[in-house]
Amino acid sequence: VPLHAVRFSQNSVAKKFQDGRSVDDTVRQLREGTLRVEDLPTIRIVEHMDVLWTLDNRRLSCMKRAFPERTWPD
Repeated sequence: VPLHAVRFSQNSVAKKFQDGRSVDDTVRQLREGTLRVEDLPTIRIVEHMDVLWTLDNRRLSCMKRAFPERTWPD
């Protein structure tokens, strides 16, 4: 499933994970390569009315911020 095809299921994302880790620190570590995507739990996705939604908004937010969608010039 393409990362940027998945939508958030909530309007906001908390700044910390339940274990106290910072979402911003996780984004930074993903960008730097000190944390691998495989080190994070799998993002759960559901399909409803032909739309893909995540049940894991913080993890999806980290991934989308760390790996922004590429746009190519015309």
